[in-house]
Formats: sequence, structure tokens, C-alpha cells
Amino acid sequence: MKMKRWIAFLAAICILFSAGCAKGGEDSAATNDPNAEVTLKWYVPCATQEDNGMVYEAANKIIKEKINAEVEFIPVEFGSYDQKLQVINAGRDEYDISFTSNWLNNYYQNVEKGNIIALDELLPEYAPELYQQIDQKFWDGVRVQGKIYGVINQQILAREGGWSVPEKFAQEFNYDVSQIVTLEDVEEWIRLVQSKYPECNTLPASIWPTYAQMVGIEEFLGESAPSAIRYNEEGKPVVFNQFLSDEFKEYIQTRKKWNEEGLTQKVLVEPENAVEQYKNDQIITPIGAMNTYKPGLEDETEAQTKVRPVFNRIGGALLTTSGAAASLNSIADTSKNPERTMMLLNLVNTDKELYNLLSFGIEGRHYTKLNDTRIELSEENRYIVANWAIGSVYNSYLYGNQADTTWEETKEINNNATISPIYGFAPNLTPVNVQLTNCKTAVKEYLDTLDQGVGDTDDLYPKFIQKLEDAGVQEVIDEMQKQIDEWYEANGK
Repeated sequence: MKMKRWIAFLAAICILFSAGCAKGGEDSAATNDPNAEVTLKWYVPCATQEDNGMVYEAANKIIKEKINAEVEFIPVEFGSYDQKLQVINAGRDEYDISFTSNWLNNYYQNVEKGNIIALDELLPEYAPELYQQIDQKFWDGVRVQGKIYGVINQQILAREGGWSVPEKFAQEFNYDVSQIVTLEDVEEWIRLVQSKYPECNTLPASIWPTYAQMVGIEEFLGESAPSAIRYNEEGKPVVFNQFLSDEFKEYIQTRKKWNEEGLTQKVLVEPENAVEQYKNDQIITPIGAMNTYKPGLEDETEAQTKVRPVFNRIGGALLTTSGAAASLNSIADTSKNPERTMMLLNLVNTDKELYNLLSFGIEGRHYTKLNDTRIELSEENRYIVANWAIGSVYNSYLYGNQADTTWEETKEINNNATISPIYGFAPNLTPVNVQLTNCKTAVKEYLDTLDQGVGDTDDLYPKFIQKLEDAGVQEVIDEMQKQIDEWYEANGK
């Protein structure tokens, strides 16, 4: 099976890694006894792939030797991950680790429901190397009511959006990509590409969340929740419904126009199919939205897709609470072995051999080692995951021509980024859980269609807004404003 071609315009692959195991049973009594083997279960979204088993078997040899534990890896498809974990948590099933974030298997809701445990005591005792690796500024970004509930997968934490085009097109048309800033600029570029390649009329499934960031909007509850601030405004942040903003209205009208004029696809591109941007090595999308730039992304993308992108970064790097909480691994409340589980997280984040095995598979089959720090992925690859969902990418091999300083540059961006005015704010969603759930249902029903300009935008938009109002959107906005006001005062802002 040939290696899948992933989107060249997104900052990362939307395939993650997962793991699983048997129940604790008698193992739980021997958690702190290094002579007693335990079995741990790790849930992270990942496609089922032909070579998963051989990679997991090799990983368990290392894990068994280092911490006397075994992990049974159980892939859960990305699209069904949220629902799967909800069922598991509701049923109080025993497991040990889950991937949590502000956008998948919601970190804050898991804290509120008691699905995951505080790690403040476990981290310094059972994962001292991991704990010390991460600056307290970033730990502070994932605290909820003063406590840490998730291990940060170190990567690019600061967010810097922008536009991305295939280098092939930029060179062929002798085009300065830095000219592409506004929606009008994007349209001009699409028309230019289609003047020679009319088949290039497919855009990624979702562009609005990245565009929102470009124009100064921070969707601090995630892209599916109607609560946002303008991060570049002075004074106390004002919470508003981003879907009522002039920027959103302009965006969806522009997408409608592009669709009517045949510049973009006529049918809805589902998120799970958004990776199908290349067919028979033919590029079919002229531009994409990059939500997070990171050093070496050009080389990484080219290594994964065989198409090299050129980026125009817009707005500068911004460190947000959402960025800090974008990729976490948490320990389940039902874990019978939290101490050994923390030892496993420490191992994955500090042992380069184990981390790169889980990230890239087996040398000689899934990749070729060019030198001690650099690899080339195999064409015939049956094991592809997103290593940023496993642990610290600072332990990762480099791709092809990525600079030797890639990880140092990444750290520099994180450390020097502009800090959001509500960085460290952890919302309490309990007072508006019902309203927020109903609002998310409305967003799920309408946003993709409006985002892609498919359907009758003039008819759908007022229905969308009305459904949000009926769902209690104003109660969500008011509650978030109240909490931010209190947080702002308590932190002496």
C-alpha cells in the first residue's frame, strides 16, 4: 500500500496514535513495586493500520525493560474518538491514558466531570525529567483551578496562522506569496491558478477558524463554540459571538461568491476526507489555511506529501491557553496504576528510542535513517501517526532538509510569542453545559456548509443564528464574560 498523501496546507496530519490494555485487577496492588508487572491502557485517536501491531510489540519490549509494564495499543478512528471516550467515561471503564485537548476529548469538560486526575503530586515524583523539561509558564497555561490535569506534548505551542500554496505554483507563476493577505488576494490567486489549471477548485474543509485568527479573533472555547475575544485590543477583553462578527459575515459571503462562480467545489468536503487533496500526484487545491506555523514545516510537509508548500505567515505568534492545551495526555480517574502510568508518560517523553519508534515505526521498513538525527519516510509505509500527539517532538528525528536548529527555533517562538490577554484562563463550563452543548450542535449542523459556501448562504445564515439564540448562546457569552471579569480582577490585570 503506497504511503498516504496528506494535506500540504495544514500544520499537522490528522491521524493520531492510540493504545489500550486489560483491566487493572491484582496489578493495582503492586503499582509502586518495580518487580511487579502492570498492564496499562492508552486511548489516542488513530487509524487502524496494517503495521500497528509490529510497532506496538517492539515498543513494549522497551517499556517492559524500562518500567516493567506492558501497553496494549488499541487504535480508535479519529472521527469517532470523542464519542468513544464519552461512552468509556460514562461507563466508568478502567483505562489509564487518554489524549485530551481544547479541540478533541475536551480537557476542561473532562476535569469538570472528574474523568481525569490532578497530576501535581505525580509529576515531580514519578516524572521528574518530564516535569523539569517544561517551563512553568506553559504548565500555568493548562492549570484548572490551580491544578495540572494534563501532560503537555511539547511542540509548537504558540499559534501563527497564514496562507499556504504549493511551491510549484508559486514558482510557475512567479508569484510573491507575501502578497496573499486578504480574501480578495486569495481570490486573485485562485483565479490565476485556475487560468491554467481549471481543475484546481478544491479547498480544505475548514478555513474560517484559521482566518479568524488572522483577523485577530481568538476562539478561546474552540472553533465549535460561540465565544471569542479580540486578542489585539487594549483593555479588559470583551466576549462576543464570533459568528455575528462582520468578519464572519464577510467570509461566508465571499465563500458563497467563490462557489457560485465555480472557483471552489460545489459539494461539501467532509473533514475526514479533507486529506484527499492529491490524486495521482495532481494537486487539486490552489491554497490552504495554515493555522500553526512551526520551523521546518515546509520540509516536514514535503516529506509527508511530496508537495512542498510556501507560507505567508500573518499576525505574529500568539501564545494562548488553547495553544498550551492543544495536545495533552491525561491520566484517567479509573486508572488503577496512576504512578506507573506517569512513569510511562515520563519514559515516552524522555526516551528518544521509544518516542521515535512510536512516532515513525521500525527502521528499514517505515523509514530510512540518513544519519543519527535525520530520516526519510518509506514510500511503502503502513504506519503513519502524528507524533505531536504522543509526546515531545523535541525528541523527534528530523525530515530531509529540516534545519538542525528546528527544535531550538520552535522553543524560541514559544518563548517569545505575544501572550493572549486571557492566557491561563480556564473556563468553568458547568453553569452553561446544556447551552454550550446545544450551541455546538448548531455549529456542527451549519458551520461546514457556510464555511465552504455550499448551499443557500442567505437562507442558512439567519437559521444558524436563530438556532444559536434558541440554544442559549447569550447565556454562554454572559457567563464567559463574568468569569473573565473575575479572573481579570483576581490576577491584577
